[in-house]
Amino acid sequence: MPTHVVAHAKNDVTADAARSACSRYTELPDIHGYCLFKFAPAIGDADEARAMCAEAGTWASQCRHAWVSARQRPDSGVPTELLLAMCAGNEDCNFELIDFRPSSDVYTQVARCEELTEDYEGDCVSHAVQRWYFEEQTAESLAELIERVGVKHPAKISHWVAAIIGCQGIGDCGVDPDFGPICRHKSKRFQEMPEACPARGLKKMNLGVPRPGGGIHQPGGKNHQPGGKNHQPGANSPQPPELSPGEAPAQRAKRGW
Repeated sequence: MPTHVVAHAKNDVTADAARSACSRYTELPDIHGYCLFKFAPAIGDADEARAMCAEAGTWASQCRHAWVSARQRPDSGVPTELLLAMCAGNEDCNFELIDFRPSSDVYTQVARCEELTEDYEGDCVSHAVQRWYFEEQTAESLAELIERVGVKHPAKISHWVAAIIGCQGIGDCGVDPDFGPICRHKSKRFQEMPEACPARGLKKMNLGVPRPGGGIHQPGGKNHQPGGKNHQPGANSPQPPELSPGEAPAQRAKRGW
């Protein structure tokens, strides 16, 4: 497929303009890479962004991630395949993208999670099954999910399977020696405490939503969040970040522009 895609942001700038704005830092590789990274969301052309991010040194992966994050909305006009290619194996980027643009088929989504998200595989699968939970299920569809997904990911999906069994009275936990006991324990709890049953209304599922069992999942949450606020440099003339002499790279990353 063609890779020359222009995805317009509010204040598009060219890669050459970003390079020019960051040129004063060429002798400071870390600062120079960080400067290019900060411009990534505003680079409209995919090929230009890819080439520019390749010049960002240790910031290259986060630079590509920032470009993807600014275009992950389905109405951005950028195909998912191109965005995954831009992620280039970054598991934070992959997870954020496929969780924001999930497949409507739970098994396709689970396969994506297993292929692309590495350390986030369990949370990605859990999110996929949570979406599945919001749909109408039968004993047959429940048994199929247990066989195809539950046996491999018992701890991550048993909450939602048990909720269907214990709260709705549909199906059973099956006989798998790993999945069955976990599921039966949780479904019994739901039967005894119906107020704990998850709501059935369809919810918007994106990153940052509460995950089963509590807590908030944020890929890359321990690190700087590239593109998190879709920062866009000024419309007329791109400006590099204000950097204090002697400021450590980690401090610069946390402080931002």
